Amino acid sequence: MSKKICTVEGCTWPLFARGYCSFHYRSKYLAKKSDPKTPKKSYKIPKNTPKCAKQNKQYTPKRKLFIEGQRDKKGRLFCIFCGKQIYNEPSLHHGMGRDDESLLDITFWFLSHNSCHVGEYHSMSCKDIEWWDSYIERIKHIPEIIKKEQLRMDKS
Repeated sequence: MSKKICTVEGCTWPLFARGYCSFHYRSKYLAKKSDPKTPKKSYKIPKNTPKCAKQNKQYTPKRKLFIEGQRDKKGRLFCIFCGKQIYNEPSLHHGMGRDDESLLDITFWFLSHNSCHVGEYHSMSCKDIEWWDSYIERIKHIPEIIKKEQLRMDKS
């Protein structure tokens, strides 16, 4: 019984399919076909829409002014979540989200520690956060946020 080999000249590998070894079969039938006559158009996806880019240009200076405006008489900043003093660069919590016009609406901006804001608030269940109840007390003067937070708390 003779062993069948690949039909490509010089190849001594055993037959796989359609007269070819597994390497030549894959390269002929399974390789992606590219048409050199029509090269693919290359383009860069824009990072932001024109509207978003305009808002971002306004956001940074407005954020700096907001942070300086939140300092008390001694120049200290306090976290909206845990109530403790912020020593490093504060994180800016957008109480009503960052969509559309609410990105630049300073009415619902709050300063916080990055660990409280990102590490706990956005990644943990409110039941597991020790400062949750005192946070809700601090923001009771803003009814829309309370309603939204209570709905979020009821869901988790």
